[in-house]
Amino acid sequence: MSDFPSRRGLDVPTVLSLLAVVLGALVAGVGLGRESLWLDESYTWFFVHLPWVSLLPSARIDAVNPPLYYALVKAFVGSSAPTEIGLRLPSVLFHVAGIAAAMAIGATIAGRPGRVTAAWVWALHPMAVWYAREARPYALAAALAAATMVCFLRAERGARPGAWVLGGVCLAAGLLSHYFFFVFAGTLVIASLQTFRKRPTFFRSWSLLTLIALLPLAAWLVWFFQQGEPSLGIGWIQMPQAGDLALTLWNMASGYGGRLDPSTAAFGAVIVLLAGAAVVDSKVGPTSRRYALAGVLLPLVFVWLVSLRRPIFVDRYFLILLPWVAVLAALGAQALVARALRRPTRAWLAVPVVAAAIGLVAAAQVHAAAKYLKEDWRGLQGFLDTAGATSTDLILSEPEVSLPLAYYGILPSVAMEQNLVPACGSHCWWVLRQPYTVTHAFTQSIDDPERPWLPEIPHSCRRATEWESPTGVQVWELACP
Repeated sequence: MSDFPSRRGLDVPTVLSLLAVVLGALVAGVGLGRESLWLDESYTWFFVHLPWVSLLPSARIDAVNPPLYYALVKAFVGSSAPTEIGLRLPSVLFHVAGIAAAMAIGATIAGRPGRVTAAWVWALHPMAVWYAREARPYALAAALAAATMVCFLRAERGARPGAWVLGGVCLAAGLLSHYFFFVFAGTLVIASLQTFRKRPTFFRSWSLLTLIALLPLAAWLVWFFQQGEPSLGIGWIQMPQAGDLALTLWNMASGYGGRLDPSTAAFGAVIVLLAGAAVVDSKVGPTSRRYALAGVLLPLVFVWLVSLRRPIFVDRYFLILLPWVAVLAALGAQALVARALRRPTRAWLAVPVVAAAIGLVAAAQVHAAAKYLKEDWRGLQGFLDTAGATSTDLILSEPEVSLPLAYYGILPSVAMEQNLVPACGSHCWWVLRQPYTVTHAFTQSIDDPERPWLPEIPHSCRRATEWESPTGVQVWELACP
């Protein structure tokens, strides 16, 4: 008799789920330092390179995001000068954690078919992959939303107190990672309200948990609004149009990023078919319709209506609703598997293979398509070095540009008071950042045809040499006799 207990072999769903984790990590992590930091990522570098005593006060002044993400990245990279890879690697890890949480979401709501499907959707969704490669808090917020969703679904099904405690912690952490997490928290309250007649205690308990989780964010906001002139840094957002609702839904399904292409369109079609199968199925349909209303449709309409008064409608913010997309995809997979078992044919075996191939191609586009390119400040550095430009010759189109310029050594330090247009002596280099603010794009490389922008050259100056990147970065050499 053997001294070792027999081991149970891994079943196919477990292998496929683990494969999704591996592929998700690879597609997010390969070539992580290939592109330069873009403007928003340079803000992360700025906060991370500060001493700990200055981190919270500086984040309070910036106020674009709560401070949790910056603190986690600073703890990860330590006191050394962070590289592009070092700054972005935490987002890759958060993405992997999000895949693991998506597996738990699918398993809780739809068993083994749901576990595999939710994991693959999260691992290969182009929007999730893009933000997994960015030194910004979106991947963290999405992972915390997925973890909160697991706790919510298990609490809804009568889980032990541990799920409630973990759910409260994830809620509080998510609210401290991105302000838009409040919208996701609201969707869970709405979903619990939909079952009020059957489970009124659950609605009251989850609402109380949400209020408790809001306390750390409330303390942060009280401190923030004690400033003389507080600003959330959202003045650049445009007012949405009616068609933006449909485009945002499509972006959440496909991750098309502002420009249509065959691969993301095919990926979006797979997600729509899965969600449609869930909604129309006789068994999971009622649950699917309830979740689709609470987790996708109502929050989009609510934010859109608010944005008619104070624009806050940007697709990148809706990444925190990705757990609901995973839920609908998992339920759709469960419905399709049940149908396949009732009428088994070999054709059904090709469906997951084709869907996985489509997902891999769509995720790979994040590495290849021009619409996903980041601002090329590193290329600008190389051009200015070759041209012999010095920091005293630079004129900036906006003060924030000094952040990436300082990271790449073009400026000796962050100089928010750097000269702006149109000041120029006899000779200067005019550094420009095109103000692309397309609602549905992920990066600055998507031009907005409705917002043409050509700066005026001073009358006494002529344009000599210029360098331009398709990612929205440009520099002109001006000679002003």
